Amino acid sequence: RSKNETDFDFGAAERLTIPGQTGPSKHSQGIPYRDGWAVVFGEAVTRGNTSRTGLAFSKDGTTWQKAAFPLVDGHDAEVIEAAPNLWLMYYGPPKHFDWPECQIHLAIFEGRLEDLASEE
Repeated sequence: RSKNETDFDFGAAERLTIPGQTGPSKHSQGIPYRDGWAVVFGEAVTRGNTSRTGLAFSKDGTTWQKAAFPLVDGHDAEVIEAAPNLWLMYYGPPKHFDWPECQIHLAIFEGRLEDLASEE
């Protein structure tokens, strides 16, 4: 928490987890969604390894429920709601984390985010 948006106490930060997600995750982007939050998260991997990106939902922003994993094979996703129920996801391709030849990919989804929910 910060009173001025710059002086955060990172030592007191709350570690968030997504139950059912194996391995470490990095939470790329949280967005307000309906009556709560959605987060697009990726697997935390080392350079040159494949990572995938998934989706989780929360009512309070701290307790998460995995909804879809993987959505895409790739990392560091950012999501924009371009129009009602039109979602643009920009992400890096698998195995290219921090590599010079990394490109930006685009996945487009038309519909409600909860319709992406999958069974693993």
